[in-house]
Amino acid sequence: MRKIDKRICIATQYEDWIAKKEKAFQETGRKIPNYNNNDEYYSKDVFVALLYCQNGLCAYTEKRLIYPTELEKAIQQFDSQGKYQGERPKCDADVEHFDSKKKAKNGWAWDNFLVVYDSVNKAKGEKVIDEILKPDNEAYNPFLLLEYDKKHHLFFANETENDSEACQKIENMIIVLGLNHTSIKHERKEYLQELWLKQKTDTTLLPDRFFTAYGMAIQSINEQK
Repeated sequence: MRKIDKRICIATQYEDWIAKKEKAFQETGRKIPNYNNNDEYYSKDVFVALLYCQNGLCAYTEKRLIYPTELEKAIQQFDSQGKYQGERPKCDADVEHFDSKKKAKNGWAWDNFLVVYDSVNKAKGEKVIDEILKPDNEAYNPFLLLEYDKKHHLFFANETENDSEACQKIENMIIVLGLNHTSIKHERKEYLQELWLKQKTDTTLLPDRFFTAYGMAIQSINEQK
């Protein structure tokens, strides 16, 4: 699960809308509207803006949700006012709240939004959340928090860099975020094994998904030399 940079939101009309609502709340105490998953900002603008930040990958598993050419077409559907005017891209994913408990107070917070593969999102449910593996946190560094078992294609806590309490939190969040979800593990294994096989004859080939697992596996191989 690689670090995600969400400092730029291309859905600028959504950003302006939020800023106005927050200002009104500060000045008059009027409540910011509850989010609605059928709202145009949520279902289209925020969705595509997050796919842009995530390079078309699931925020947790790095499964590819949309191919770069289709993502580029979607990005071009924002008008000059920063409002999305196209159809919602078709992919097996949706916007989710990293910490669902925050929905009640501010369900529109950009900081709490990510786009996630549907099967992982549904499995996550209302489980206990810890921000230790929140991929858009400024201090998040997967290579300090996680390790990857290249043989079994599983993520686990980096015990060298973290104490037992932190490792417990990491292991919990690995489960919560579906990093070792059965279908994801099989897809990751098949993809990486095929890539490594092709790289034997073409060393210029690089991954377009599962970057963290790939990087950790290569690092492990280099350390063993």
